[in-house]
Amino acid sequence: MKFLIAFVFIIFLFSFNSNNQEATSNLKIEVLGFPNNKGKARISVFSKENKKSFPDKYTKATYKYILPIKDNKVIHTIENIPYGEYAVVVHHDSNEDNEINTNWLGIPKESFGASNDAKGSFGPPDYEDAKFQINKSQLTIKINMNK
Repeated sequence: MKFLIAFVFIIFLFSFNSNNQEATSNLKIEVLGFPNNKGKARISVFSKENKKSFPDKYTKATYKYILPIKDNKVIHTIENIPYGEYAVVVHHDSNEDNEINTNWLGIPKESFGASNDAKGSFGPPDYEDAKFQINKSQLTIKINMNK
């Protein structure tokens, strides 16, 4: 009888722990159309909780990566990202100065892109235009670079 009680208790603990685990996904980000392979790609992934920092506050992004560009593209997978709402922005840091270089009007000199290929009018894209949902175990998004 003690064995049966212990067995049921162990099964209960395992089922309780598995129900409390947060659902996660693998998010594959494919960024296409870099004008060249010089510099690095800065990828920023913003969650709904930090959407006010989108798109230009790289340090406040939920996930951030600086990656090499090969064959005018970058492909990167984030594993175990929790289900939820996100938006992605990519900056081609061609001179690797960790800044979005602009001309005197504030227009970026370096290429950029956002999820949903969102584009801003007279400014950067809005979070609302770039947002997407992660709600399955594997998701691939494609971003085409502007400029």
